[in-house]
Amino acid sequence: MPIRNVSSADLGPGIYFFSSATCPTCARARDKLDQTLGEEAYIELRWEEEPGPFAEVGVDAVPAVLIVGASGEGRLFPGQPERALSEL
Repeated sequence: MPIRNVSSADLGPGIYFFSSATCPTCARARDKLDQTLGEEAYIELRWEEEPGPFAEVGVDAVPAVLIVGASGEGRLFPGQPERALSEL
């Protein structure tokens, strides 16, 4: 899946991890983020609890990582987080 540029009016600067309770590979992605960044370095958004941000930035598959800069512009990385982590 391709990396996409997105704008976010509601999500401030930071790293966002999009997941779902039914996602078979989200636990592996979460573990990778925890090991590389630490649990406090990103915000996890679960589809079942917060579907709004998924629609706002166009997340249509999980896992996905969104990196939002100070300007509100972000890059959405579908799939496992290695590509996103390489840009930090």
